[in-house]
Amino acid sequence: MRDNFTGLVRYIISKLLVSPWSDRIKLNQAQCRMEDGSIDANTGINGGINWFKIIRYKKHWPENRMSAQPLIEISDALDCLNQQGVKFVDATWYMPNVPRNAYETYLNEHIPGAVHFDIDKVANHAVDLPHMYPSLEYFELSMSELGISSSDKVIVYDRSNFVASARVWWMFLSFGHQNVKVLNGGLKAWKSAGGPIETAAPCKSSDSPYVGQSVGEQVIDRAQVQAIRSNPDAAILDARSKGRFEGTEPEPRPGLRGGHIPGSLNLYYGDVMGSDGIMYDPERIQEILRDLSVDSSPVLVTTCGSGVTAAILLLAIYQVRNQGLRMYDGSWTEWALHPDSEIESASSWVGRRWALCGLQILIFTCPELRSHSIQFKFGLRAVCLLLGVRTTALARFSFLIWPNCFALATWLSAMIRRWFLRDFLDTGRQVVELSFWLSA
Repeated sequence: MRDNFTGLVRYIISKLLVSPWSDRIKLNQAQCRMEDGSIDANTGINGGINWFKIIRYKKHWPENRMSAQPLIEISDALDCLNQQGVKFVDATWYMPNVPRNAYETYLNEHIPGAVHFDIDKVANHAVDLPHMYPSLEYFELSMSELGISSSDKVIVYDRSNFVASARVWWMFLSFGHQNVKVLNGGLKAWKSAGGPIETAAPCKSSDSPYVGQSVGEQVIDRAQVQAIRSNPDAAILDARSKGRFEGTEPEPRPGLRGGHIPGSLNLYYGDVMGSDGIMYDPERIQEILRDLSVDSSPVLVTTCGSGVTAAILLLAIYQVRNQGLRMYDGSWTEWALHPDSEIESASSWVGRRWALCGLQILIFTCPELRSHSIQFKFGLRAVCLLLGVRTTALARFSFLIWPNCFALATWLSAMIRRWFLRDFLDTGRQVVELSFWLSA
């Protein structure tokens, strides 16, 4: 009965959504079927999960998700020094609560020939938000004034763990300048390697005016974030500290509310690099994304306080993939200032956590409920929806198609960890209990 129902569901979905993948589906079904005609449970569930992932993500898969590496190592950067057509850009910038002048710091020491890129100056001054994206015309004018040509190889650096250099890199990329790199380790690594330093401001010159392209979907606004929140194929990563994300620490901008965008996940920008300011390698970044269950999300949106450290997450992820990446330019400053914005914080989850605890106790102590498996699982799904859990197509179908499989239960537990921001169902006990309940 279950085999027939599974086949029917697969047939309907394949006709509606994935007819070009029919050969892959047939191959998957053949791999799951044993000699006696039955379906092997372990192979079937793993194949079923992969099959549903194909349905969900196939329209977003590019031919090549890998990208040209966005980082340049110190040794390679030293070879580029004094080369024709190579421009070093100093993107030193400080948070509003840091009493330092970025331009004076730049004048005190910088890489020879480097120009200073001020993200507060190269911005949209008509908007009452800090360093928002400028117009194409203003960006072109600003780059021409800095002596940068569209054909130049640009190497961006700073002296504070990619803060601002990553945003400048993303600005160049989004305005159509592909030949741009970020110095891995910044000025600190440059000095440690014995790289030369100068204090005089360089002469800014360019053979031709800078010509860019209009910004595409790499940079999004609040309305687009609102739409993305309801998209199960998208994930929002917040680069702020855990305290700011949960609303337990004050924001550096006075009077700004604390908390985070509902449904977003916290990935502190400092967690994608070592203590020496060197970015983690692609394998480590992929592991971090996998731990958050967003490694396969077709669309990844990064946000932070004002669109600066959000670009650090983009820089890290760009080592792994260059498709489906977005940055929320206004970030938390814009979101928190808007009167219609929904905000979640640590305190807003208290009632939901207690409700879920009660639901867990009810599940594991009442065998009468487990005896009505399908009906109860429909009810459980409804309760989870009321409590704010975003179920995916895979989760919705899997409760009916493979309700007794341990592998599916483990996968569902991982998804629930993502839904609840990794701070509720994140222990082995919860995984085992849910697995045993589904396999009962």
